Amino acid sequence: MQIIIFLLMAGLTIFMLAYPLWQGGAAARPAPAPAATLSAGQCATCGRVLEPDERFCPQCGTPVGPRCPQCGRALVGDERFCPGCGAKLEGTR
Repeated sequence: MQIIIFLLMAGLTIFMLAYPLWQGGAAARPAPAPAATLSAGQCATCGRVLEPDERFCPQCGTPVGPRCPQCGRALVGDERFCPGCGAKLEGTR
């Protein structure tokens, strides 16, 4: 019985060490930064720095969405003023 437990534990250890290699290193890569820590000019998916006029991320293709014409901050709702710089947004969307 002890040999079976030993073999199971050894197999589990080998699996845990080899799993990132089987996945092409994907499990070993760090996850993208959470959207809350990204600046207004970064893609929420891959973290690439975006130009203010880009509507899609050139790296991963994620839609950027509407942005403030003054500071380039991403807008999420039906804001009338930019939460980043306070610019009036009426008539710009």
